[in-house]
Amino acid sequence: MSSAHSQTQAGRTLRIIGAGACSTTWTPEGGGPAFKFENDETNRSLYNDYQMHETVVQSFQSLPKCTRIQVPDCYNFITAANEEWWDRMDERLPTPRTPCSCILTERVLPFPKDTMRLLIHSHCFQGILPDSVLLDVKDKECFIRPYLGRCQPQEISLKPEQHIHSQVDIPLYVDQMKMLGVSDTHMKQYTRTMAEALATMHWIGGIDGNGVEYILAPPWGESIKADTIFNSLGDHCMWVLDFDLCGEMSMDGAGVQQAVRAFQQGEPFYPRPAIDNSLWLEFREQYLRTGEERLEWAPLNESKRNRRKALSRLFIDLVEKELED
Repeated sequence: MSSAHSQTQAGRTLRIIGAGACSTTWTPEGGGPAFKFENDETNRSLYNDYQMHETVVQSFQSLPKCTRIQVPDCYNFITAANEEWWDRMDERLPTPRTPCSCILTERVLPFPKDTMRLLIHSHCFQGILPDSVLLDVKDKECFIRPYLGRCQPQEISLKPEQHIHSQVDIPLYVDQMKMLGVSDTHMKQYTRTMAEALATMHWIGGIDGNGVEYILAPPWGESIKADTIFNSLGDHCMWVLDFDLCGEMSMDGAGVQQAVRAFQQGEPFYPRPAIDNSLWLEFREQYLRTGEERLEWAPLNESKRNRRKALSRLFIDLVEKELED
């Protein structure tokens, strides 16, 4: 944390690398942490993002067994009222901006430009992304959003802010993964990683996982070598990001219903039986196993531990019922 904090004092100019519904993301020229500045025009809360992010980090750190998912370190939350910090920050931005909330977090590095070119040359997006967009993004770094719960649609509409910056988020659907030669083994590994992450957020962190984003991106640091996957996309890990829509869930039936709604309303990261039943069964088994195993390490009495295990089974049952309707 101290090294990341010292980088904020280095005075290097920031450049914008991405934009979302809740915030825009900047990073120092030459590398360093990510600065997430809250968007003025949204009702989504960057402070909630920070609180939920901290909860997720602490949930995984509290477990003795390593998880496959990677969570960026969360360094600091800066308010609009911190005049001293904003006076320094104005010197680092191309143009001064109105003070706002800001999260300082570990930056996840994108895939290199060669990966974006691979995706385009493989014809995964031929006919479903306009030629003008393909031309625009072909030389950009990228993150990949693994959509295991949907096959490619007739067309994809990237928001303008998704391809005007130096990095672009590209959705990769389950049938496109097969087209690229991603093996069933690796798709099942993605599935297990998501299931572990969601079960941990639910039953250790006590949050619903609403709106979280899963991305594939290169590994970072020595500590995650064991979680690195290598296939046609290159070396990568799975990361979970963006917690601004997450909410605390009660440990009862109402909380489970809240988690089911979050599962249904989110982007199609999680497998669905109608799309690939083998991936769904993998997700189901891993989610339940994770709940059982992780709760054994939780500082709970036996009654509360068993209650949460029963609720994890109820969650899966309700999700399956929703997916059948």
